Amino acid sequence: MQTRGMATNAEVEQARKTRIVFQAAPAPPANLVPAFSALMLTQLENHFNRARLELGGMQVLTTLTLTCKCGRHAPCKQSWPV
Repeated sequence: MQTRGMATNAEVEQARKTRIVFQAAPAPPANLVPAFSALMLTQLENHFNRARLELGGMQVLTTLTLTCKCGRHAPCKQSWPV
């Protein structure tokens, strides 16, 4: 920026001395299902109209893997209506 005349020598030196503070990453949501379901519905709307989706009765297989209450990572045997 200095070579292009966008900052003075003093501004560049002050910028070099300035400590950059980064915010901590936000905690992941406790439950991924609502966000995943919303994304899945958005993608399904590319293939079916919303009225068809709202009728229900479709079986949709997804790749969402939840941690079962037993503590092991395994697909839970639960289905969510579309």
